[in-house]
Amino acid sequence: KDIEFSVGVLGAITPVARIEPVKLKGNTISNISLGSIDRFETLQLRQGDEVVIKYDVIPYLDKDEQYQPTSGKLFITPTQCPFCNEELIKQPVLRCVNNSCESRIIGKIMNFVTKMSIPNISIGIITTLYKENLLRSIEDLYQLENHGKVITRLNGFGDKSFKNIIEGINSRKEVFDYDLIG
Repeated sequence: KDIEFSVGVLGAITPVARIEPVKLKGNTISNISLGSIDRFETLQLRQGDEVVIKYDVIPYLDKDEQYQPTSGKLFITPTQCPFCNEELIKQPVLRCVNNSCESRIIGKIMNFVTKMSIPNISIGIITTLYKENLLRSIEDLYQLENHGKVITRLNGFGDKSFKNIIEGINSRKEVFDYDLIG
């Protein structure tokens, strides 16, 4: 149906195929990561193409060799970041190198939260707090406690979720050298 390009934690662009939902092994598959820009370019996918979906642990998309290609629009590699519109660079991974890109800032914060094993904070929470201008850097994580009244009024947040976020941050305030290195 379509190809979307997601921007990863450190600016890497990953093509994701959106397909007509198909049920395999009890799971409904409607999108599949194509892994890399090189693989995406090799597939030469067009809108309306018939594809083969293989599924063991994660779904894998391949072109149906016996199917005649459609005359649908050819999906092409983007040249600009879908978030900040800056030019993308291929080195060898296609990536946004704009350090001010919204997706890269959110990604850096999420990377820190993951590496530090801070519980109760998801990419969704980080994205919402970023969009509300409450979380713009890793340092801002440690200032969220000062924004309780604002955060608890946000859609999807309340006193309990705010308390869980702050408890998660506070549980990882003391950091050992092996946490940082390991």
